[in-house]
Amino acid sequence: MVASPNPPSLLGLDIAGATALATSAADLLRDRRPEEARDALRAATEAFTAAGEILRGATCAHDLAIALHELGEYDSAEEHLRLARHAFLTSRRSLDVAACDFNLGVVHHDQHRLDDAIERYVTARDIFEAREERERAAACDQNIGAALFDAGRLAEARGRLEAARAVYASLGDERAAGRCDHNLSVVLRVLGDTERADHFAAQAAAAAVGPPPPRRSAPAS
Repeated sequence: MVASPNPPSLLGLDIAGATALATSAADLLRDRRPEEARDALRAATEAFTAAGEILRGATCAHDLAIALHELGEYDSAEEHLRLARHAFLTSRRSLDVAACDFNLGVVHHDQHRLDDAIERYVTARDIFEAREERERAAACDQNIGAALFDAGRLAEARGRLEAARAVYASLGDERAAGRCDHNLSVVLRVLGDTERADHFAAQAAAAAVGPPPPRRSAPAS
């Protein structure tokens, strides 16, 4: 994180104020109000970093990147994710490193930098799997499948989506499994396997899910 040239006292924002801003920004992100969240998180990130609260500053930088991504400010989002990732890596916070990698994958994916996106998703997945975070690893597989599909690597995309679906089904998450079913139906239809495509489309309909929502960034732990 880049510290503000002014200490928090001169900014009129102490640690308690920065904490309150970060908390309100989380609510703003949930309410899909990224512009307001961006402004609050930028101030909180600067205050925490200037005060030497590196991990809290990194968490705010991570969430700031989510807001920037939703506003289409991809370069700034990538910059803040890289800064947050470095702080988490230095502090050996592997799950938070993985969250940053996942979100870098999302940013690259939306820029159609598919090789970069796949690399980041795979890196995040490996960490989540090693830490037995099965649901988060499955989310990575789902996004890897989407990126592989966009890259025209259909057979690989099918394999990743099937892997994600199996995990979601084992966890009893019918809606997430249904979203994988929807994606599998699209991939299989392009591959010419109409019968299986219809099967997965019917399963997605039974789970009462439509097309998957826009990719959302996984929060830092």
